[in-house]
Amino acid sequence: MNDESPRGIDSENEEDDARPAEPEAGDYLDCLERADPRERLGLLHQWIIDGDLLLYAADPRRIVAYVWTDTERPSQRQQEWIDVFSSVVDLFGRVSDTDEELSGELTIFRGRAGDEEHPGMSWTLSREKAEWFARRSPRYGEPVVYTATVEAEHALGYFIGRGESEVVVEPDALGAVRDVRTVELERADKSRWPGSHTVRIFRPAA
Repeated sequence: MNDESPRGIDSENEEDDARPAEPEAGDYLDCLERADPRERLGLLHQWIIDGDLLLYAADPRRIVAYVWTDTERPSQRQQEWIDVFSSVVDLFGRVSDTDEELSGELTIFRGRAGDEEHPGMSWTLSREKAEWFARRSPRYGEPVVYTATVEAEHALGYFIGRGESEVVVEPDALGAVRDVRTVELERADKSRWPGSHTVRIFRPAA
């Protein structure tokens, strides 16, 4: 169909075919499985805003977990993810794929290639796994591993299914975020060169 075709039954049908499927009888997971992966977060976010997912889904946490664990680079749409997790966690509790509990103050790690201006949501309890993530995309820059602390009560999600011990957090809940290499240098040289190393720290916006 070209740009000059008159609007009519055929053109309307084509537009309908292009729209993401709506959940039938509250089957949100099935709808997401049939949707383009690039559209899943948008659908999920809209269902949260409308309130439908929170009211009618049998287990909203399972649906959030499905989309999250199938997403690469969630930091590109971080505010949407914060909205989704916060809304579900406030009503139903932490999103997780395990019965394992988190408690106390957690030391967490985040690996990436190149510095990042603002901390992301996806962290891990495993320094080794963070180092793997830091090294996997060298074309984006030098590998960097960050470390921070967060109280377990502020963990929005916890996933072990992919062997990543992933902890999802809202960045504002983090303590000071520091480069692991800087922390180690400080520990090694504290007695000889106190205060000699620059520490990269993220501070939440006011």
